[in-house]
Amino acid sequence: FNITEGRQYKWSNVSVIGQTVFNEAQILDELNLQPGAPYNPEELNRKLEGLLDEYLSMGYAEITIDSNVMDEDVYNPSIELVINEGVQSSIDAILISGYSKTRRDVIESTLPELKGKPFYFKNLMNAERTLARTNLFKSVDVTGIKREIGLPERTVLVNLKEQPFVFLEGGPGYNTDRGFNGYLSLYTTN
Repeated sequence: FNITEGRQYKWSNVSVIGQTVFNEAQILDELNLQPGAPYNPEELNRKLEGLLDEYLSMGYAEITIDSNVMDEDVYNPSIELVINEGVQSSIDAILISGYSKTRRDVIESTLPELKGKPFYFKNLMNAERTLARTNLFKSVDVTGIKREIGLPERTVLVNLKEQPFVFLEGGPGYNTDRGFNGYLSLYTTN
């Protein structure tokens, strides 16, 4: 084996600008960034995504994290993280539309509790999946109202499109015991 390691790339300077929720030491500890630590772009991107998800789970829906790596071609690059948190938002109201046959109390009892929770896309996706699993709806769309971007209290819009509630099936058939036969099936899902 002939291994040529070359020079090791290490951070020379690390700085964080714009954060208010976490202090610089907490962010650098979360990202495992400090001067002298190894420079690994893939690991940095993975940890930045984790930090971004942590902010999102707290309701910072408009969070942006920009990483500016300077002197990337030298052995000791430096990094500056610019964090724009935006406004922390929570869910204040839920509007449900698109139902006519399904009772509202059935929808509300199936819908996970969202009111008062952080406005977080995973909470909205969970609500969407839960309603879709009932098989009462052709489509379920759970989103926020775009006009409310940047407000601390957000409204969630639940748009439903119901399945037909009565199904009628029928058809011919042949059975060796009975010969020709047919069937007719009428059922409801709702």
